[in-house]
Amino acid sequence: MKIPNVIGTFCHSLSTLTVVLVLFFCCWISVDAAQQPNILVILADDLGYSDLGCYGGEIPTPNIDALAAGGARLTQFYTSARCCPSRASLMTGLYPTQAGIGDFVSHKPNKKRGPGYLGRLSDHCVTLAEVLKPAGYGCYYVGKWHMHTTTGPIVRGFDEFYGYTKDHSHDQYDAGYYIRLPEGRQKEIDPSAEDFYATDVFNEYCLEFIKKGQATKKPWFVFLGHSSPHFPIQAPADRVDRHEAVYRRGWDVLREERFERMQALGLIDGKQWTLTPRSLVPVDEDDITNGYSGKPNPAWSSLPDDRQRDLARRMAVFAAMVEGVDHGVGQIVQHLKATNSLENTLILFLSDNGGCYEWGPFGFDGRSRTGQNDLRTGEALREIGGRGTHQA
Repeated sequence: MKIPNVIGTFCHSLSTLTVVLVLFFCCWISVDAAQQPNILVILADDLGYSDLGCYGGEIPTPNIDALAAGGARLTQFYTSARCCPSRASLMTGLYPTQAGIGDFVSHKPNKKRGPGYLGRLSDHCVTLAEVLKPAGYGCYYVGKWHMHTTTGPIVRGFDEFYGYTKDHSHDQYDAGYYIRLPEGRQKEIDPSAEDFYATDVFNEYCLEFIKKGQATKKPWFVFLGHSSPHFPIQAPADRVDRHEAVYRRGWDVLREERFERMQALGLIDGKQWTLTPRSLVPVDEDDITNGYSGKPNPAWSSLPDDRQRDLARRMAVFAAMVEGVDHGVGQIVQHLKATNSLENTLILFLSDNGGCYEWGPFGFDGRSRTGQNDLRTGEALREIGGRGTHQA
């Protein structure tokens, strides 16, 4: 039996996708466990519509592109504009307010706002894991949770977890921050602090949990919630180097080329759609938007060379993060093929809420949201995205 892969940076809605997934699963409840499909959900964080190669992007994503070529590539997606409400919808099949996370997680919710804004998953909804586990599935979660610590993955139906439950994002190099659950579990994969990079470790834990599921002889459900390419943008310098020349060409050229590729791929009808002007910077305080509040993003050619080099490096870091996610997809698919499991595994690749739309055109440096921007020049350019940095 061959089960189609679904590349869904873009489905009708996250809630609809969850319902489809559960209905698909329900068709198999009565069959032997050996025939029940395995389910793998891979969720990228702040990945834009056209970032992947199969959607017209310039970032090399051959493994995700291969899934799209052999499965269903979805083209429309309606979701929350933030991480946690979109995750709540995907995990429950409900609107964010029905799931209790109407806008953001909170430890001190305002009771006047009502049950739709609990700041955590509601007790009156069920998660995918809480549906699948009683039906015989082993349920595993890797990566970013972001649906509140008190309603964490083990509490809400998952058997095993590796990742983080507290923040919307965290340092990719901070090995000590990421946890293994249930309490007392030893970390099977525990690279040294010098070698730790979260995207890579998440990919490895996804493989580890798939192997655990395979060893039980039960069908398995693995949810891989990447924190890439969400800020802070961080990736090893040698990976970033591969992309820098592409982004030195500037965002005006690249956006035009993306638009052309999207037409060639059939994603956009060039007769009905034209490329919009450069987007407006969000209306906010000037210390957040670098003086561009409510104004169009600048033309690339209007920027001085040192600013272009700084921005090209930042964009190259983003590309390296996406490439890391794609590399993991390749590792996972290779393992599924090697274990004759691929054709009995439903794979869904999604993005949570599209590209990040915050700050000004020059990004930010530092751990605050003040928009402080330090222009990097010369040798300091290669520090962007490195250890000890926190940039967008």
